[in-house]
Amino acid sequence: MSRHTQILAKWLPNLAEYETLFKEYRDLQSNIECLINRCNLLLQKFNMRHTTRMNYLIDENEFQASDIEDLSVTIETMTEKFESIFKQLDMKDLHPLTLAKFANNRKSLWNGKLKLQFLIQDIIQEICSLYLIYGDSLFILAIRISLAFNKLYNLDKKYELKSDISICNNGCPCIMFPMRKFSVTRLLQIVALNRAELCCHKLIDCLLDTYKSYQQDDDDGSDSSSLEIYMTLTKHMTPHQSYERLDEPGIEISEKNENGFANLEELIFHEERRVIGVLQIILKNAPEMLGTDGVRRCKNTGIVKLNTKAQNKALEYYEQILWGEVSNYLEHVILWWASSPLAARLPHSSQHLREWIMQFIPTGTGEFHEYTGC
Repeated sequence: MSRHTQILAKWLPNLAEYETLFKEYRDLQSNIECLINRCNLLLQKFNMRHTTRMNYLIDENEFQASDIEDLSVTIETMTEKFESIFKQLDMKDLHPLTLAKFANNRKSLWNGKLKLQFLIQDIIQEICSLYLIYGDSLFILAIRISLAFNKLYNLDKKYELKSDISICNNGCPCIMFPMRKFSVTRLLQIVALNRAELCCHKLIDCLLDTYKSYQQDDDDGSDSSSLEIYMTLTKHMTPHQSYERLDEPGIEISEKNENGFANLEELIFHEERRVIGVLQIILKNAPEMLGTDGVRRCKNTGIVKLNTKAQNKALEYYEQILWGEVSNYLEHVILWWASSPLAARLPHSSQHLREWIMQFIPTGTGEFHEYTGC
């Protein structure tokens, strides 16, 4: 070794003591790439399920369930490794060159973590849609992956990793919206959005059945399915019973009650029970997601139960998302998907409907006369 090299080496930091850390970092980078490939492959399978008509095969469903379970275990293990590496790379009082190398490694890991989080989000959404078909076991896996995702998300704040941009590289799509944690409300939102289309068609069936039970005094030209739906929505809608009342003994939903809305009551009741079932699964597997205000412990038995107020808020939130999305689907169904959609009819054929709707639209004329003294 030359004299100049010896002089330079004297001032350079000794990185040999961090060789174990650097090896763990390289192994984690390799594992990240493998996990990203697995996530992409699983998402491709999900997309194939949406496009194929053979998605009901039992063997295929079991195979995908095992894939998801293995992936959830890998993500949980990977989260612990991220925590360990970032903690070691968070050293402060080091040589400037060592700090620069640590900062570069932290940035590289953050890029990999962001790409992984982006894919995990899509996987959780797909699992929640499958849960509606294949049962609670998949939703439990979605909760486990959501908890791991939240731990990855919290690392940004804990170790000051958050960047001003959300782009990893040219191969990763830009995340258009800020990354946010998976909460109970976010999971309920995903479930509601996946239930909306089915509930839309069920609602139309309920409304048409209800409308047929009434004597129509309107014009005979308004008997198309689209007009029936519109008229039933505004004329015969009544507040639904709460699920507590439906649970009381001795109260039965008759096939045709005085308002003729037995089927609609059952539809709403079924969706409410679904939300309560989701909350019970979360309470059993991840009570921390409900927060301290969302659960209460029974003084006598010590059993943890859902807080009634929190449960009612969750029900209200779910119904707001669900029926708001149902209204969007309903508009498209009436205009385009029905047996005789309005969009395919001549304008004058729906003139009766327009005149009927106009009576519910305020024009502001009354207020104007009031203020002008007319």
